[in-house]
Amino acid sequence: MSRSKKVNRNDACPCLGGEKYKNCCLGKVDWEEIFRQDLDERPYLSVRGRNLLFAKRVFDILQLNSASGIQSLKDYKSAFTAKAVREIHEVVLDVWPQSIDIISALKRSPGSVSGLYIGDYSHEYLTRAIVRHSIYANKILLVDPFIYPASVRDEFNPILNPEQHRAQTLKNVNLWLNLLPWVEAGLVEFIRPPSDFDRRLNWTLMKAAEK
Repeated sequence: MSRSKKVNRNDACPCLGGEKYKNCCLGKVDWEEIFRQDLDERPYLSVRGRNLLFAKRVFDILQLNSASGIQSLKDYKSAFTAKAVREIHEVVLDVWPQSIDIISALKRSPGSVSGLYIGDYSHEYLTRAIVRHSIYANKILLVDPFIYPASVRDEFNPILNPEQHRAQTLKNVNLWLNLLPWVEAGLVEFIRPPSDFDRRLNWTLMKAAEK
């Protein structure tokens, strides 16, 4: 997206959070300086901004022009090669790097009432739940279904073993494409849990789940 180096108060915030600059990053992030120095914008993106960046990169990898051009799984499943699976999960790490301060990143969402969905991720149940909960919350948060490669052992890592993850990656992309209009509208955000970036916390949660 082409953006002017001059950011006015009433412009859409460059962090892609969906708010005006004056209600979002003004006084917190100097976007004009970021543009002027041609700095990496990713550290300053909102959760919605990271979601939109991820979707764009996935479209590029799969050589899709837009979600509207897809009619069924059959139309694009052949694009899910091992190479594409590897590259998609590399984008997961690129959009949510291991060095990120995940708590601060999650706090960058505008301060509206949010609801965290932790139920069934099948399309029928998830869509119904989003519609139902959107009555009470301005935004629904979903834990991103993509495996975070840096948080799993090598044998389960989709970057190292992409062939094993082709079917699940297709399902995950299909979920993203179905919900992308909701993401663009600012009603749904995919987030990464703090345990992805803290091995000790991840281990503690796994042991608690076993019990």
